[in-house]
Parts: sequence; structure tokens; C-alpha cells
Amino acid sequence: MADSGNLGALEERVTGVERAISHISSSIDALGKEFRERQRFPWAAIWGGVSVLLVIVGMFGAIVIWGFNSYLSGMTDNFDRFHADFVKLQDSVVPRGEHIGHWDAQVTADANLQRQIDELRATFGGTYSLGDQIKNLGDRLARLEQLRLDQSKAP
Repeated sequence: MADSGNLGALEERVTGVERAISHISSSIDALGKEFRERQRFPWAAIWGGVSVLLVIVGMFGAIVIWGFNSYLSGMTDNFDRFHADFVKLQDSVVPRGEHIGHWDAQVTADANLQRQIDELRATFGGTYSLGDQIKNLGDRLARLEQLRLDQSKAP
């Protein structure tokens, strides 16, 4: 019976050792599983980071495009205003051909006036010369002096 008490204690010890080994084995398996999980590449974290980076780049791109569009619309407004001013100036400028026509007409008018002046001089010079005018003025002066002399002698 002593053997059977030893045998029961031995069985109990063996069962305890088996449980301990089973527990150690399951702990090692869990530790190996956890180690394998940690060594696996973290695709979820990578894709999350990439998506956050894409959102940030998209926001930055939208801000840049918005700023560029506002700058471009301001430049377009300035260009339209300058174009309208240029069209106004172009409409107010007389073309060179019209200037030449006006200048030719003025030269013709000047030549016509000069011809008329020359004709008047020739006509006046032929009928009434400068000498005739001086003689008439001298006669008139003599008459006035005579009239003045006659008035001074009279009572």
C-alpha cells in the first residue's frame, strides 16, 4: 500500500508536470504566434498613413489651384480692361491715309489762296500802283494844308 500511496503521489506529480508542460507549451505557442504577428508587415498602418498623406496633399493642391485660379481671374480682368482701353484708343486714332488726304487738301487750299493773292496783286498793281497811291496821299495832304491855311487867315 505504501506503493500505492507513492504511486498516487507520483501520478499526481506527473499530472502536475504534464499540466505545467502543457501550460508552458501553450504559452510558447501564444508567444510564437504573437511574435509572428509582430513580424508581419503592417499593411493596415501603411495604407492608413498613405490615405492621410493623400488627403493632406489633396488639400494643399486644392489650395494652390484655388489661389492660381483667383490670380488668373484677376489677370484676365486686367487683360480685358487693357484690351477695352486699347480698342478705345485705336478707335480714336485717325489712320495715316486720312491724315494724308487732309494734308493734301490743305496744300491744295493753300495753293489756291496763293494763286488768288497773286491775281489780286497783279490786278491791283496793273490798275493802281504804289506810286499812284503815294501821289494821291501827297495831293490829299496838300489840300488839307491849304484848307488849314485858309482857315487860319479867315477872321
